[in-house]
Amino acid sequence: MTFAKRRLLNSLIVAALGFLPSCREAASEDSIRSYIANHPDEIIESVMRYRDQGVRRMERQQSERIKLAASQFSEQGGAVFNPSGRIEIIEIVDYNCAFCKASFARVEKNLSGKWRDVRVKVFALPVLGSNSESADILTRFANTKSGRSDSITRELLISKGVVGDKRTKEVAHKFGIDIDAAKNDEDWRKASQLLKADWSVFQRLSTKATPAFIIDGVVLIGFNESELDRAVATERGKLR
Repeated sequence: MTFAKRRLLNSLIVAALGFLPSCREAASEDSIRSYIANHPDEIIESVMRYRDQGVRRMERQQSERIKLAASQFSEQGGAVFNPSGRIEIIEIVDYNCAFCKASFARVEKNLSGKWRDVRVKVFALPVLGSNSESADILTRFANTKSGRSDSITRELLISKGVVGDKRTKEVAHKFGIDIDAAKNDEDWRKASQLLKADWSVFQRLSTKATPAFIIDGVVLIGFNESELDRAVATERGKLR
C-alpha cells in the first residue's frame, strides 16, 4: 500500500471513530479498524466516487450560472456570424486585443469550413480600457438601426493599430454613419446603455480576459482551436 493510501486510511479510521458515541466499547473500535484495514480498495474507491460526485455537482452548478449569465447578454449587443448555424458560440473580444483579432481571423475561416454548423455571436467590450468604447457603442448602434453589425464588427477587428475614436469614425463613415450626428441620436444613448448592461453580464462570468468563448455553459479562455473543436463536437453529439 502506498504512503498516500495509508495516510488516507488512517484518516478514515480516525473520522469513523469520531462518529461513535462517547461510551463506545473497544470492540466497536476494533471492528471499524478491522473493516477499513481489510477493505482498503473498496473504502478508497467509495471516497473517490463521493469526491467525484461533488466535483461534478460543482461543475453543473458553475455551468448553470454561466448559462444564465450568457443568456442575459443583450440581443442587440452582439454581431452574429453564420446565423444559420445550429450550435452557438459567444465570443467576447476587445477591439484593441491583438489575440482577439488573430482568433477572429481563424474563427471566420472555420465558419466557412469545419464549423459550417456553428453560429458565432461576437460581443465587443472595453476590457483593456476605454479606448474602444466608442467602437463598442457603434456596434450596438448599428444593430439598433439595422439589426446587423457583423460588417462593422469585422472591419473593426481587422483594423491594424489602436481602435480609438479616430478609427471608429473612419469605420462608421465607411458604412454611412456620421458619428458626430449619431451621438445626438436617441439610439446612440440606447446603444450606450446596452454596452453597460453587457459589461455587467461580463463581470459575472468567471473570466476577465479576452478572447473568451462561451459554449453550453463553459468558458474557454484564449483561442485554443483543438479545445473549441472538441466542444463543438460535443454539441453536435447532443443534437443527434
